[in-house]
Order: sequence, then C-alpha cells, then structure tokens
Amino acid sequence: LATVLPDDTWVQNLKYEGQRLEIQGYSASASGLIPRIEASPLFESVSFIAPVNHNARTDKDLFQIALAVGEEQP
Repeated sequence: LATVLPDDTWVQNLKYEGQRLEIQGYSASASGLIPRIEASPLFESVSFIAPVNHNARTDKDLFQIALAVGEEQP
C-alpha cells in the first residue's frame, strides 16, 4: 500500500480483517486515490466508504476507503 499511495498522502487509521482493508487519512487529491489503488494487482473493489471532506487548515482531503486484498499474481 505504501508504494501505491502518492507522497502527499498519509494514512491515519488502518483496519484489516480477513480480506477487507479500511484506510482513513489525508491526501492532496483524494479523488485520485481510487484509480491508483485499483491499478495494483493486490487490491480489488476499491471504494470510498464516507464522503471526502476538505480540511482547510491542512489543505488536504480527509478520506475513508475500503478495499479487498487479493493475492499477488506471479
């Protein structure tokens, strides 16, 4: 996940149960995160699970994303 997310993004909370991963954090452009994560062969069914909110103090978007973790293909 760290190699997929851009440098202007950080994860504040992470919850992993079974094949489901939920991440919450801040990004300069949360709308661009879904395609970046989906481009990885490790992740599927990527979606926002809460509305994206812009934090004026940090000038970053607060996001919550859920995804399914698959297995890497050789």
